[in-house]
Amino acid sequence: MQDTDAGTPATDVFELTREDLDALPYGVVTLDRRGTVLRYNRAEATFARRSQARTVGLNFFADVAPCANVRAFRGRFEEFAVGAGAGVERFDFSYAFRWGRQDVTITLLRKADHPDVNLVVRRRTMTTTDGEPDPVVIQRVPSVKDDDESAPPNARESELRRLAYYDDLTELANRTLLLDRVAEAVREVRATGRLAALAFIDLIGFTAVNETFGYPAGDGLLRAVALRLGECVRAGDTLARLDGDEFVALFTGVDDAPTVERMVRRIFDVLARPLDLGGRVHYVAANVGISAAPYHGSDPIDLLHAADSAMHAAKASGRNTFRWYSAETAEAAIANVRTEEDLRRALERDELVLYFQPIVDAATGRVAAAEALVRWRHPERGMVMPSEFIMVAERSGLIAPLGEHVLRDACRRAREWDALGLDRRVCVNVSTAQLREKHFTARVRAILAETGVDPKRIELELTESMMIDGFDETLDTLTDLKLLGLRLAVDDFGTGYSSLAYLKYLPVDTLKLDRAFVSGIADDEFDRAIATAVLALARDLELECVAEGIETEAQARLLRELGCPLLQGYLFGRPVPAERFQP
Repeated sequence: MQDTDAGTPATDVFELTREDLDALPYGVVTLDRRGTVLRYNRAEATFARRSQARTVGLNFFADVAPCANVRAFRGRFEEFAVGAGAGVERFDFSYAFRWGRQDVTITLLRKADHPDVNLVVRRRTMTTTDGEPDPVVIQRVPSVKDDDESAPPNARESELRRLAYYDDLTELANRTLLLDRVAEAVREVRATGRLAALAFIDLIGFTAVNETFGYPAGDGLLRAVALRLGECVRAGDTLARLDGDEFVALFTGVDDAPTVERMVRRIFDVLARPLDLGGRVHYVAANVGISAAPYHGSDPIDLLHAADSAMHAAKASGRNTFRWYSAETAEAAIANVRTEEDLRRALERDELVLYFQPIVDAATGRVAAAEALVRWRHPERGMVMPSEFIMVAERSGLIAPLGEHVLRDACRRAREWDALGLDRRVCVNVSTAQLREKHFTARVRAILAETGVDPKRIELELTESMMIDGFDETLDTLTDLKLLGLRLAVDDFGTGYSSLAYLKYLPVDTLKLDRAFVSGIADDEFDRAIATAVLALARDLELECVAEGIETEAQARLLRELGCPLLQGYLFGRPVPAERFQP
């Protein structure tokens, strides 16, 4: 294999100034004994496509080193760094990874009278799709443009290869290189009998960051996720970014399916850790679809499509789930695509309608409020319940126009009831995607103005987890909504974070006791104790409380005895169209 070897300095790197380091044709990174980057020369910044200014001060192992075996690397470094011999001590070793395209050989240098360690990059090789090494020429300039005629031919060629085979944002493999690596892996499967598995990863939470904080924040999130996912691949594996928030990990030389599943669970684990981007903490989750050669075929495109289908099946099961490809998952993926297409038409054709369920005053039995619940009058399937299309709307980005449709219709109905002298409010559910939208408050303000409804007749229902995730930003949004005159409710209270510390800061008006505690309240002492505690909390905080899911007289009687002011459930009425809703 050909390579470029810049040679290894003996002692001079310790004495060089920052300007001298930047003049070197090979990469040098100076670390303190904890691994903090003190100096990051221009050649290394060019090669790694990182900013010198932004890299200095980071921990090399946690934030910079992209290799799959970074933990072992860090352990070797720490062993080396604590020594204190005389003169310069060298430690040569290689670490290989497929982060993008590089295999690296480094030398660690330590000097007794210096507190830091120098990491010198001796050699880099890059492998292209045809299996031939692509020798790297480390330049002294930050980048080489493909149209720069003054650049050496081999540098221009290297840049063209990079553009053809690597994602520019994350420096991961792109679709072209991934498919080539899959083809290579399939050949290995035939030769060795071991598995090659594709894990198709779709992020949950990226769209909200993009829409709330803008594209630069979204790009930062993708780069951070790419680094996290790099912890999950081994030497010989490939990590790729296809488009948007979709990544694929190719695991090669795998013994069995349980091993693949352990690798996928590792993906969930690394993504579960909070991401600090510019002082803002973000959380992401994922769904993963898995296909494997030889079980699901040998054609790279077919294997990728199979993993994609399995990923869509995983989406239907909730966040942080994975599914293997099967004929059933393929059918489910096709069904979801059809549902999405039909839902887009439904918004255009006004096929979505509101049903209303009464919320009654426990003391008088009169209707105090109504919860608006969306239904879909499908021209072929008949009445479709929200459980069959809300998740599709959230995944496809249709939840925002759907939510606006529901809010607008609910506001019009509340305005009509107000004109008739009916003293009731309308409760409308808000999704996480809506709340995280950058212009959500402005859209709500516009709908209130358009419909002419009294804002106090509208109550927006949000879950605990929605309110507490990204608390500072959420608090600002909730405060803005309150300033519009709207009421706010915590839906499904007791099933999320249940954080009283957060609750005292939230500008809410109502707690909705989840049906999970109501269903067993008549004969389960634990459910009864929780209901009693929630009602006492609401009274002490001067909040209204609604008990959901009441189906029996025994449940209603006990909740009245406990002092619950508002009751909701099939006992008092099922959701019905507005024209059939009784005062």
